[in-house]
Amino acid sequence: MRVLSLLLVLLVSASASAKSFVYVSNGGDKTISLFSMDEEKGDLTLVNTMQLEAAPGPMALSPDQKFAYVSTSRPDSLLSFAVNAETGDLTQLEAVPLDATSCFVYCDPTGKWLLNTYYSAGKVTAHPVSGGDIGDLAQTIPTVKNAHCIRTDATNRFALVPHTGPNQIFQFRFDPSSGKLTANDPPSVNGPATTEPRHVQYHPTLPLVFSSDEVGDSITSYDFDPAKGTLKPRQTVSTLPAGYDGLKNTCADLELTANGKFALVSNRGHDSIARFAIGDDGQITALGQTPTESVPRSFNLAPNQKFLYSAGQKSDQLAAYRFDQTSGDLTPLATYKTGKTPSWVQVVTFAD
Repeated sequence: MRVLSLLLVLLVSASASAKSFVYVSNGGDKTISLFSMDEEKGDLTLVNTMQLEAAPGPMALSPDQKFAYVSTSRPDSLLSFAVNAETGDLTQLEAVPLDATSCFVYCDPTGKWLLNTYYSAGKVTAHPVSGGDIGDLAQTIPTVKNAHCIRTDATNRFALVPHTGPNQIFQFRFDPSSGKLTANDPPSVNGPATTEPRHVQYHPTLPLVFSSDEVGDSITSYDFDPAKGTLKPRQTVSTLPAGYDGLKNTCADLELTANGKFALVSNRGHDSIARFAIGDDGQITALGQTPTESVPRSFNLAPNQKFLYSAGQKSDQLAAYRFDQTSGDLTPLATYKTGKTPSWVQVVTFAD
């Protein structure tokens, strides 16, 4: 009986851990690294390295987690994959040519639309998707150069597109029935001087939006009008320690915890993850910085909120941390080799 009970425990544990995976896009050698994740310990095991014909970048999953979408460069394209929830494996379905490199891919909550931003081309596009099939381009909206990210709000009626160069966040209305984006009133909001917003996240419960500021080495909060979908700058806090005078730094990725109590931003140059507490009133308080891999362009919190994984674009390594959901502290666990020049990290836990 003891042996049988032990076997059952091991089988249950293996099943649970096999349902969480970490995907890493490696542009330098045109691969995607697939790691299985232990949900209790945070340990990773490399289970597959997928070779592609182009360099992968940003990734998005459909809301039902059955499909993954990846933007590539050299050549520029948009790929779709069927996702195996048991093994994490990706099976390519389509490769749709693009006329420019997309730096961000977003699947809206209906799972019917892929919204892309284009850094150099300065535009936003929308493609219909169904069952992993990517339809013909439905809309192209020129903005300005350095469009870096796009996300819709909780109602899926508004979309925000931060631009680093012009230091603006473009504001759109979004119709999920048609996939159509239209300029809001006003069509954009300026970030605080010299901040240059790169990525945005909506607070899960408060009418706030947060941006990672590429040039400002900061995080900025904006009051979000849920009826109009527009922003007003509220507070900006540095991501760097006081008196830092080291190498040039730029901020990249931004994460908010599921409960909205903490925010994290990656520093490229200082090579750290800056940690912040978010009060019940929305005020940001700096908690410090945790060292990470060289040039942390992308990182991701696990859905269970217990672990964080940060990729070093120059070190070709993925760093794992335990995340304290009470204090916001990060404790280093291990590092793992990836492919060359990792630029995107996606942690996925598949539903039963």
